[in-house]
Amino acid sequence: MTILRGQLTEAQSRLSGTETRLAYQADQTNQVMEEWRIRLDKSEERLPAQQHEKDEQIKNIIQRLAW
Repeated sequence: MTILRGQLTEAQSRLSGTETRLAYQADQTNQVMEEWRIRLDKSEERLPAQQHEKDEQIKNIIQRLAW
């Protein structure tokens, strides 16, 4: 009986450690995902302005070539 109790205690300890590591990894994953979401949002905000600038540059080039 003592051996089983010791094995149970050891298994519970390993389980607790595994749960702690998994929680830490989940937190890290969520943090990375949030950072990438912020980068994506910023990129999507810049995209229309960049496209407009590019369109204006192309328009200016065409106008110069048309002269």
